Amino acid sequence: MSGVAVSIKEIAKICGVSEGTVDRALNNRSGIKAETKERILAVAAKHNYKPNHMARCLATGKTKTIGVVCINTRDNFFSYLLEAIEAAAKKAGYFITLILSHNKIEEEIDGIRYLINRGVDGLILFPVARGDEYVKVLKELNVPIVTIYNRISGEFPHIDVNSMEIMKNAVKMIHNKGYNKIAYLDVNFDKARDSGINIYSFEQRRLGYETGISELGLENYVIEGFRRETIKEFIDSKTDSENEVANTDNPDDSIECKCNSKSAILCSYDNLAIKVLSMCREEGYVVPRDIGLMGFNNLQILDDIYPRLYSVDCNIKMIGSEAFETLNRMMNGGEKENDDVVIDYFFSEGTSL
Repeated sequence: MSGVAVSIKEIAKICGVSEGTVDRALNNRSGIKAETKERILAVAAKHNYKPNHMARCLATGKTKTIGVVCINTRDNFFSYLLEAIEAAAKKAGYFITLILSHNKIEEEIDGIRYLINRGVDGLILFPVARGDEYVKVLKELNVPIVTIYNRISGEFPHIDVNSMEIMKNAVKMIHNKGYNKIAYLDVNFDKARDSGINIYSFEQRRLGYETGISELGLENYVIEGFRRETIKEFIDSKTDSENEVANTDNPDDSIECKCNSKSAILCSYDNLAIKVLSMCREEGYVVPRDIGLMGFNNLQILDDIYPRLYSVDCNIKMIGSEAFETLNRMMNGGEKENDDVVIDYFFSEGTSL
């Protein structure tokens, strides 16, 4: 019989006890002697006992499954986050069911309905929908919900870094390295807003850039979308101080002017920075000699790229782990958590500035 899965009834027969006693031993409940419990567990292990998941669901009212609705898995940021969530869930005895919204509101809502119909115990959302109606729909689901990446409202706990603070400090860090012209390469806000998509995370990053630029008294230079010619124009543009270099006979003045007029591009996510780096190679620009460059997310792929990009490390594993732990507390009787959880970050140094 060894190696063949047995049932509770068969374990009870082997041990000479009732099925209820076996159930107490397997589920670590009270009302059973220690030596009896030890004997039952040994028999269960020897005979490859596997719990009946459906029976347990009926008994406890829980499926030990959580639903995760993510935007996509093409972006390494999302795939790393999903791995972190899955690892934390697995450690706690949960499985995840994944739905991809593909950045479409309708697919997100359809996916949420599917997960609820499957009886998930809770939801972790990377939301692309937003607004009061959406919040109302989610509240009526009557399951614990945690959000990552894009915030919906204070009705649900949100786990993320403080993107606004990060970008403001990134601008100041770049400026402290001698860059007085700092452009910001971002997604196309108008296109996203026209479709009603939630871009909270990108809005916070943009706000951080603009705040940092304003506090330093520098020119606000936002480029929406990967516009090759616009990026080239920015790299090629000359400030007044650079133009003055050609008219001075003092080498020291030239060095000082050039240092004070260096240009850099801060990107709203790493993949944009990688595209800029590739474009620079194709066009004959050298990073950081001709242009400084920085990304956001500190993806593992950056370790294999030269020059190594400066980036923001958002502690992706911690975001994913904390998202599940917050949800787990809510699923297991904890009070509803409405406060955002802000994860620490740091600047990952490279050679691109």
